[in-house]
Amino acid sequence: MCFLWKKCCEDAVSCCERQLTLGAQENGTCPRTWDGYGCWDDTTPGTTVYISCPSFLQYAISSRYAEKQCMDDGTWFVRGNNTKEQNFEWTDYTKCLHKESLLVTVYLGLACNVVSIALLIPAIGIFLLYR
Repeated sequence: MCFLWKKCCEDAVSCCERQLTLGAQENGTCPRTWDGYGCWDDTTPGTTVYISCPSFLQYAISSRYAEKQCMDDGTWFVRGNNTKEQNFEWTDYTKCLHKESLLVTVYLGLACNVVSIALLIPAIGIFLLYR
């Protein structure tokens, strides 16, 4: 699991270094950014851009794409409850995950825990009985 964090940090540094070499940002474009998962370049207003899903996201399908929308005013799409403190730039990484696969993993883990508890209770009873 630690290698996933390390890969994320390495990608962030790589993004920063690459974006510093690009020179000055063009006026009116959505600014280049690292959103915590992906590296986004300057983008023409009114367009949606795509990048490959990050390899360090657990359960992500790297052959799929994340998307970020540049609004007509040259700002990134903001998702929130319309108060300045609660609004934040939003990138759609939902397509990176296969919900059914994730649910199978969660349900399988839950089933294993239930079986474990079901077997543990009689075992504790036996130990207490022969104490």
